[in-house]
Amino acid sequence: MKTQPTDIAIVNKGDLSSLREKTGILKRLDVKWATSKAAAKALKAVEEEKVRAEANIALTSLKLAESAVRAALVGNAMPQIGSLTTRVNAATTAVDQALTNASAAETYTHLSNRDANINLAQELQKTGKISEEEADVVISFARADAAEDIQRSRQRMSEAKEAVAGLHEFALKGIADAKNRLR
Repeated sequence: MKTQPTDIAIVNKGDLSSLREKTGILKRLDVKWATSKAAAKALKAVEEEKVRAEANIALTSLKLAESAVRAALVGNAMPQIGSLTTRVNAATTAVDQALTNASAAETYTHLSNRDANINLAQELQKTGKISEEEADVVISFARADAAEDIQRSRQRMSEAKEAVAGLHEFALKGIADAKNRLR
């Protein structure tokens, strides 16, 4: 017959003494051993649960601390990253504009030089220092040289713009990498 928890509560000290007297020594040892085993099993379960609870609390604390550190890093870094991106974009735009303006100025200079050379050839022909045929050759050379100079200028400008675009892309990739490291 199994004892119920309420049955144990009813048992008073006198009843316990009576039960102990009536139980043989070997059976009392069995009872002590069974009680000890049950208590050890319960204690083990309590200790395991205590360790699990402490580990969960520690992990939660670490996760909260990590989140706080990440939030602080991102919070401090985001304005700097945004500002840096804006400065890179502004610098790239400024350089692109300067290259475009320089290319236009170079083209204008080449055209002015061509016109000056044509005017010189025409003046030399008018004064009789060169023949009409020689003037035509000089004018032809001036036009060809201007066309070649303009082509070279445009090629240099195109290469410079490609280099700027590459540097811009490299800078933005670096900024993106920094941002991703913060995540």
